[in-house]
Amino acid sequence: MPIRHSKVSAIADGANADIVRPSDWNADHVGICTELGATFPVSPVDGQLFTHSVTGRKILYEYDGANWQSIRSYGGMTVYVDSTGTDDLEHGTAAGTDAFATINYAISVVPPRYGGAVLIYVSAETYNEDLAVYCKTPIGNYKIYIVGTLTQLATDTLTSAIQGTGATRGSVTKAGAFTGYANKILYANSEYRIIDSVTSDVATIVGCWSATPSGTYVVYEWGTKITGSWSTLNQEQPQIVFEYIEFEGSTLDSYSNYGGQPIYEVCRFNGFVGVESSGTLAWLKECLLLAQAYYPRITDLAGLELLMCKIILTSGTLGFEVKTGAVLYISGGCVLESSGPTGTGLLCWGNGTVIFDPDMETSWGYAQIRGWTLGISAYLGGRVLNTTNIQYSGNTTNSTILITDAHSSVHVLGAAAGSDMPSYRSVWMQQVSPLWFKNWESKGTWTTSADGSPGFTAGWENGVLTTGATSGNTAYIYAPTGLGVYANVTGYYPQFRIRLHTVDARATTANEIWVGMFTNPTAPTTTEKHIGFKIINGDISATQGDGATNNTEDTTVNFAQYTGIDLYIRMIGTTVYYWTAIAGAAWGLRNTLTTNAPTGSLLKPTIFIKTTENVAKSLNIYPLGILLGNLETT
Repeated sequence: MPIRHSKVSAIADGANADIVRPSDWNADHVGICTELGATFPVSPVDGQLFTHSVTGRKILYEYDGANWQSIRSYGGMTVYVDSTGTDDLEHGTAAGTDAFATINYAISVVPPRYGGAVLIYVSAETYNEDLAVYCKTPIGNYKIYIVGTLTQLATDTLTSAIQGTGATRGSVTKAGAFTGYANKILYANSEYRIIDSVTSDVATIVGCWSATPSGTYVVYEWGTKITGSWSTLNQEQPQIVFEYIEFEGSTLDSYSNYGGQPIYEVCRFNGFVGVESSGTLAWLKECLLLAQAYYPRITDLAGLELLMCKIILTSGTLGFEVKTGAVLYISGGCVLESSGPTGTGLLCWGNGTVIFDPDMETSWGYAQIRGWTLGISAYLGGRVLNTTNIQYSGNTTNSTILITDAHSSVHVLGAAAGSDMPSYRSVWMQQVSPLWFKNWESKGTWTTSADGSPGFTAGWENGVLTTGATSGNTAYIYAPTGLGVYANVTGYYPQFRIRLHTVDARATTANEIWVGMFTNPTAPTTTEKHIGFKIINGDISATQGDGATNNTEDTTVNFAQYTGIDLYIRMIGTTVYYWTAIAGAAWGLRNTLTTNAPTGSLLKPTIFIKTTENVAKSLNIYPLGILLGNLETT
């Protein structure tokens, strides 16, 4: 019931309004009295308040006429999840049958405002759930921890150990103890590490130890697994921490439009890890990532820090992608590995930035990039900083700078650059310009048309362009305002990049495709002002025109059915460079055209397809990036 003091003055309550000081007795105060207990009232009324106090939590609820709605918690919370438990407000107090049955229910019990650290302990089982965490705000500097359970494989007393530093990895030795334990978890010296490689006697870790281990070691694997089809973290609270969890066969996607900072410690991801919303800063520490067709990536001005993590390519052609203004900060000790050589280890483009921290690397180990066709690829404004200490092995090509001039995309600042290196957050916050980026969640301000239907179909990142089913039918999409392309302007180097993918076998036969920047996007020709690619029945040519004549050369590359192709163009002066990469493989410079480049033009980014038989043709188009100018980093 409300309690009000009889005398009223103008003295306002302080921040701690529930504490009445002697000097405040004549001020206006309101107190709330509620019932408190371990069992909810049997016959509540609308608006009734109740403080539910059981082992591990104390939460204030209000009855809304149908259900009890949580308002806030007092102090910390500890709850348990076990498949033998029950999802109701009377459970969650201990492991086993007293626990909640699902992780999502345990998350739902956390009130909108929580007054202490929240610990959710999850048993060593498999949970088929699509996680969702949102609308949780701490009253103070508190986090929500979702803590899995590890399964012990072996334990013993180690014979010797190496702490590791720089190029030397940490390790432990015990005769005959480590066969079969690569990519498991090693616990020693009160620290967890991913086991990178083993012999019968020695386990070498990802990164280094903080001190030389001694005494007992334990080998673990992940016991708690989440196998939901799509696990999404929609996070408004400052921080949520996942520990000792394997995301098995599902994808974990960290989204946040509220400046969230998710943390993953000693986790394993068998699928996609994406940090994809402006404002998100995520941290992965001592994690194992198995990259597949949906490879790990960071996009859209987000930030991600990796410390002593290992990324292994298990299928597909790409290990990690950084794009569209995002920042990947590698503190130290990380490994990017392919069993190849195959694919690209680290792809950075569209004003993405990758920073290797030379100071942290001394303590936690140098990064290793091994077993790729191409270790690092950076283009279209992509920046990779402080590469001096990277250890390459087993790669066909360690790194590629698409145009090796004074304005290259990959910069080596040297070992002494640590003190001058821009901080993680300042690089993440800066708007590096001028970048023009378009995904295909909608056509936005772009113009699209087609003979027949469906024409352009928007997707998540990729869209589909489809012609009608009559010979000569076309479909196209273009930016109507146009962008400037100027030759021989100091520091001005237009760049264009896109990926195409065939939807079916018909997309590579009896058709005509134009991709690039054109004066007339509705019916491109070779003589108009343009720079781009022309694809006839799958045969790809580089083409440019100055409005009167053209220069066209065969790239010797073919657009095969059911595959993807990356196309990249860069103009320096009046010279235009044309690059392609099939299905994410290493980039190759196909053509260098030095005549008939467009000058002083407003050209329109365009994707155009025409069928030359009575069959509809479809083309899958992926995000488009254009950099109008040069990006300096040194």
